Amino acid sequence: MTTRAEEEAMARLLAEERAAALDRAEPKGGGSAAEAVDDWDKYFSGGGGSGGATGTGTGTGGGGDDPFAATPGGHPVDQAWAWLRENLHGSVGYRNLSHFSRGDQRKTRHELRLKLDYRGWLWRSDDASKGLRLVSILDLRVDDADYAAGLPKGLDDEERRRPILWPEELHLDLAWDFITLKGGYQVFAWGTGDLFNPTDIINPIDFSDLFDTRRISVMAFSVEATFERVSLELVSIPSFTRARLPLAGKRFDVLSGASPVPILRPDDPDSSVENVQWGARVKGNALGWDVSLSGYTGFDPLPSPRLSIRSLAPLDVVIDPRYDRRHMVGADFATTLGFLGLGGRLGDILGGIQLHGEVAHFFVEGQRQDDFGQVVFGLNYTWIDLIAEHDLTLVLEYAGDFTTSRAEQALPGVRLNRILRGAVLARLEYAVDQDLSFEVNAAVITHGRENALIHPGVRWNVTDNLRLELGGDIFLGPDDTFFGQFRRDGRVIFDVRWVF
Repeated sequence: MTTRAEEEAMARLLAEERAAALDRAEPKGGGSAAEAVDDWDKYFSGGGGSGGATGTGTGTGGGGDDPFAATPGGHPVDQAWAWLRENLHGSVGYRNLSHFSRGDQRKTRHELRLKLDYRGWLWRSDDASKGLRLVSILDLRVDDADYAAGLPKGLDDEERRRPILWPEELHLDLAWDFITLKGGYQVFAWGTGDLFNPTDIINPIDFSDLFDTRRISVMAFSVEATFERVSLELVSIPSFTRARLPLAGKRFDVLSGASPVPILRPDDPDSSVENVQWGARVKGNALGWDVSLSGYTGFDPLPSPRLSIRSLAPLDVVIDPRYDRRHMVGADFATTLGFLGLGGRLGDILGGIQLHGEVAHFFVEGQRQDDFGQVVFGLNYTWIDLIAEHDLTLVLEYAGDFTTSRAEQALPGVRLNRILRGAVLARLEYAVDQDLSFEVNAAVITHGRENALIHPGVRWNVTDNLRLELGGDIFLGPDDTFFGQFRRDGRVIFDVRWVF
């Protein structure tokens, strides 16, 4: 996430570049180059005449509300195309997932994806200290295995299948000096962990494909105040968005055959003032340490099962899940061993070793879930020019999970947010250059009988626009372990994208 300081520095750089360009520009049409650029700015600030952003300028040069006509150099259609190329980015791609074993499932899945990304200032002051920005990232996905279906119904993502089109982000940002207000669909990234983030709980997770998860954006309002060494963030989420569970009957359905009685679909918490969810975080840095404290109160997006007897004669027993209210307090840190202050070659090496950690404790209301804590500690280091100017990066983490208070009415089953108990997580990346890299990700669960997931992959930027990825999922362990139960579901994943 770009900080206000970084945005202001970028704004100053762009202003200097624009001024230098204006000094070199020759006036065209009915006005000067400076006047043309001013008209362009007025269009987005709504100040270009009575028409505002919907004006119909004549295209004669210095006057009018049409930014394409006011911009010097070329036909309005060419200017419109140039503006789109400059401001609208994204990718179009194809993904193929081919499993080693068919079993009772289809062996391959094909997915098409279109992603459109627009981030632009609708208005900004001359000194770049104030402004209104629109961030819009739309994600369109279709596949031939019914993982995606239909369009969004309502503000929240509540259907069993993910919608074909969903705003990954869609919000307005009002920047005013050191304060930024945001409203709309947002994604938050809390914590310092690289492979696991226990404090990052604002966004629910889409577990439709258990090993290709993604965060679901939520309708939220947030405010962030940034000072020299401290920043404060407050998040309000007025409506509830549930996590998406693995689809019944599909691969990686961890509930398949696990329940001898029917499972009902849970109802969302009522939309009311008392059910508004809140999150807050304070970050600071000093003496080479980045530290933050965070808190959250709201609802668990994963339902808690509850056994319910609907009738005695005849006996009708069902599992009636509910979304329990939960609270979280957490903290995280990041630093390097450079804080030891050692000099020479050893000091350079220690200064390159980054340490990070997180801890979070969850308090759950009711007796269907345990109160529990989660921790992660890790390091990462990059060997520069290790072999023929190639870089090697290692990320190593340990994730722990512990229960502090056991629930009296908890039913046995898999909690998708508590899989990593006593897990060793690692990523090893070998970068040949900026266009070609090889990578291996691994997760080894040491709690109980050992089991593991290994995800190798290679990335190749063929050109500035064409990108290829080849990877796979390999599951190891006994059949009665979490990863081991999917040993016959290993797969190869091929992804090709055209980036623009």
